[in-house]
Amino acid sequence: LILIIAETAASIALHILAEDFGEMAESYSEAFERLPLHGILKPGTAAEMAALARLRNLVVHRYWLVDDPKIYREARDSGVQVVRDFIEELRRARSGTTGLSWRRRRRS
Repeated sequence: LILIIAETAASIALHILAEDFGEMAESYSEAFERLPLHGILKPGTAAEMAALARLRNLVVHRYWLVDDPKIYREARDSGVQVVRDFIEELRRARSGTTGLSWRRRRRS
């Protein structure tokens, strides 16, 4: 489930950067780290999501080093909330109901 959440959130971040700002990120974590530069996410949320992306990379590419109980504890303690924050900040930024907002670029 962590992999699916991390990959889906990263795909959203990459899409926003590419479609709305004409930018490319070289990694999932970089995509999250760039969103605060455009007022899409708060820096703390972006940092936490970048950490989730790095965890995803560890699970996918170096799974033998993964400490399953530690991942479970972190997901239970703060991981779920950071994903909720990510979703809420995107929603608010898109609707313009907070100081975080972005304007979608028009395609020509």
